[in-house]
Amino acid sequence: KVAGDWTVASCAYNHYLAIQKIAEVAQDEETNNVVMIVEDDVEIKPDFPRMWEELWQYVPEDWDVLRVGWFGDHQNCSQVVNTHVDVAAWQQLPGGECMYCGAQAYIVNPARKQIVQRRFEDAKITHADALLSAPTPLAEDPAVVPPLRAFVAWPMLASTHTDEEVSRLIGQTESLAIQLWWQQHLQAPLRR
Repeated sequence: KVAGDWTVASCAYNHYLAIQKIAEVAQDEETNNVVMIVEDDVEIKPDFPRMWEELWQYVPEDWDVLRVGWFGDHQNCSQVVNTHVDVAAWQQLPGGECMYCGAQAYIVNPARKQIVQRRFEDAKITHADALLSAPTPLAEDPAVVPPLRAFVAWPMLASTHTDEEVSRLIGQTESLAIQLWWQQHLQAPLRR
């Protein structure tokens, strides 16, 4: 369904460009700097810093992507990692609801940025949320586009703004904003 859909291509490319801007960090380097990439119609929860600190202890050690704002929040018990984290197992069966969909707000592990970028480069154009999910995207060879260590947070720390006036003004825009929450609000290291 994405063949010839330039909005899908534009959205995926904008996510790719945002990920490119994340500072390079060596895998063995410890840093307090992470970047949260958010779409332009996202509301970040007012108590985000507290929620993040509570969530952080539940994030698996070797994560690539942590989606903190998403939709299709129909939890699948086979994807549960712990009480606060599920595998981001994007799935939309024909005629069914989307599960673990959306990439409204997410954090890419700076030490694993190259893995995430490579996925965008090696995959055919598809929805950004499929590229930022754990399973290999549909119609891709897992040997070429391997699974990611991608997770979603429970509860969500950000959500799509639903105000009708704002939605009307935003329209179909697929722009992204980068917010440096970690440096300004949080002081926990990336590694435990």
